[in-house]
Amino acid sequence: MGLAEKINQDLVTAMKAKDALRTELLRMCKAAMTNLAIAQKKDELSESEVVGVLTKQLKQRQESFDLYSKANRTDLAEKEKKEADILAEYLPKPLSDEELKGIVQDVIKSLEAPAGPQQFGLIMKQVMAKVKGQADGKRVQEIIKGLL
Repeated sequence: MGLAEKINQDLVTAMKAKDALRTELLRMCKAAMTNLAIAQKKDELSESEVVGVLTKQLKQRQESFDLYSKANRTDLAEKEKKEADILAEYLPKPLSDEELKGIVQDVIKSLEAPAGPQQFGLIMKQVMAKVKGQADGKRVQEIIKGLL
């Protein structure tokens, strides 16, 4: 079963259970996936595209949580935190820093040219393609800069 199918099934289950938060969140995710499919003129999204949509949704929730926390809006911050936790259930487990360093080192070794700051963009592109949905771009960037 694909991730999009799992979201559809969980949406039906949440609606039957009258879980308003989960129902609302899954509907928003489904709408975001539909919008992306329409924009790309596709009938269905690939698994990596669905993970990309969910990652974007998770990042939005985390940023909103930070903003609401700074503004002392605990009610809204709690809602965003709960939504982020629900979204995290659907995403692949994040990589640890050691695993991420190993992937970055493998990419650096595979380069034909000597690795340096001028190769940063190339390294970043290759690493992000390998860790899609499992690591945040900021973490990857920090590790690459640390190793270069």
